[in-house]
Amino acid sequence: MKTIHLAQLFIPLLLLTSLIIYEDAMDQVMHPRFLYLSSLLTLVLAGVFWLKKDKKIAVNWLDIIFGGFYLVNLLSIFVASNKAEAVFETQKVFLTFATYGLLRLFFQDNSEKIIPYFLKAMIVLSLVISGYSIKILSEIYTEFGALYHSTVYAIKGLFAHKNLLSAFLLFLLAFNVWGSVVLKKVWQGLSIFNIISILSLIFLLQTRAAYLGAFVFLFVMFIGILSSPKVRQQLPIKKIALGGIAVLGISISLLALTGNIAGPFKRLTSFGQTNSVQERRVLWQKSLQLIKDYPLLGVGNGNWKLMYTRYSVTGLRRAETEDIQFVRPHNDYLWIGSEIGLVGLLLFLSLALLAIVALLHGIRKADSAKEAMPLLAILAGISAYLIVSIFDFPRERLEHQILWACYLALAAYMGAGFFEKRQYSLPFKVPMLLIPAILLGTFTIYMSYSRLQSELIVKQMIGNTKRNKWQKVKRQSQEAHTIFYNMDLLVNPLTWWEAIAHFRDKKYQLANDHFQESLLIHPNSHKVFNNLGSSYYLLKNYDEAEKNYHQSLAINPKYDEALGNLVRLYLLQKNLTKARTYLEQMSKDTERKKQLTQMLEQLEKS
Repeated sequence: MKTIHLAQLFIPLLLLTSLIIYEDAMDQVMHPRFLYLSSLLTLVLAGVFWLKKDKKIAVNWLDIIFGGFYLVNLLSIFVASNKAEAVFETQKVFLTFATYGLLRLFFQDNSEKIIPYFLKAMIVLSLVISGYSIKILSEIYTEFGALYHSTVYAIKGLFAHKNLLSAFLLFLLAFNVWGSVVLKKVWQGLSIFNIISILSLIFLLQTRAAYLGAFVFLFVMFIGILSSPKVRQQLPIKKIALGGIAVLGISISLLALTGNIAGPFKRLTSFGQTNSVQERRVLWQKSLQLIKDYPLLGVGNGNWKLMYTRYSVTGLRRAETEDIQFVRPHNDYLWIGSEIGLVGLLLFLSLALLAIVALLHGIRKADSAKEAMPLLAILAGISAYLIVSIFDFPRERLEHQILWACYLALAAYMGAGFFEKRQYSLPFKVPMLLIPAILLGTFTIYMSYSRLQSELIVKQMIGNTKRNKWQKVKRQSQEAHTIFYNMDLLVNPLTWWEAIAHFRDKKYQLANDHFQESLLIHPNSHKVFNNLGSSYYLLKNYDEAEKNYHQSLAINPKYDEALGNLVRLYLLQKNLTKARTYLEQMSKDTERKKQLTQMLEQLEKS
């Protein structure tokens, strides 16, 4: 087998990642795709090792910076309070880096055959995702009778969130613009069809970040075409303009037919006024505070969701009153800066900037539209990615990171002229680099399989909590807890579930021990502090109970459970003034609040 055959096998299997789904898992795509991609990359790395074992390695600055970015991610593991989450997120970067490295190798070795093959594979993927999106929107329209933002928000399945689907469609746009210029006949027609479909679907999905990304994409294309007389003369500008008008007309017509013509325009004009935007501002402020307090290596990869609450959840309405746990700041730059520090953020920005400079260099050297447009399309794609990353979270999902790796690998290939004098031969052959990569890949396979198995057990465990089968909950929380997995998707430590089971069995000392263990996994959980306080209360250690209730309220001052528990404690201690103070802070008019009010009034009368 030659490298070209390996590449032709690898590319469609790589793109297949975005279609992997396992319905038995709690997150139906994250761990299944992680396991699939790590297995694929490890096998292909082993294949490259066999085919290239006598070859020397030449690297450019893009490779070096990407490698440095992964190393900083590795270092952040050592400062993370939760090592399991740090390792998982770091190996996500490894998978992105490995994807980039393999694509760069294949593009460099067999560009004449592999680049068109890769481009056609992307066009097929675009067709599949567009078709899937149309199917999902049709089902939503059938169920709700309109494509309102609230109904579109309910998208599940392959992408689990409309923001993620919109962003993925947007990132596919660059490959179809490229294909519409360099491919012929059927493939050119499919590329044009995809461009119209993708832009129309983004409009219908009503995601502001994707709107901004699409605007930046089109703006970069427009400026690039205007600034190059050769490109401008060779492109059918009138047809392109008519195509743009057609996209807008199709989108508005579809919205009119589905009863929500004003939806996207309201989404744009309401920017800054919605609860979602207000929450983002608060999350960004807390992320900046994390960067200020942990500037060098951050709080550790995967640990933002555990650490931002140390500054309280005040201002995050859904976290305060609906027990919603935010797991990302909705800004990838702040996410990177807070988790792996300013060094990591600088390396990420340098990676993007170097790719942009290399593409601009190639555009300036291009002699025709067919040479310039592919570079311009990838430049526009990278620009759109960077804009979307300000408001959303492409960093979170592997399918988006695969497209990011594709952009960077193409920038390295297309900007070869820029990197020609900035390339360095390493003093060792392929095995010295690939053996560690294969070992890391093998480790990642084992880790992702272990995490998937734990997640399946946790899903059963949560079902047993609803059925009050606490013995099974204890056993399953122990079975699911491994060195690689120690909390569920809602950031509840598995030891917390075990503690709850002991608490329900009235084994309060055991519950207390496990609540304390839970704080080692999630050191800023208002729920754990509250439960720990309740276990101390039932063990008649009232000083520690009070201390932990206050710690819970320091994180979430509107947490009714902890407020009610403090009222109960102060009623027991006959401290009626404090009991009244915390009773008045309880926001929900619940049965418990009514009972506490009656108890307080009776004590005040006696």
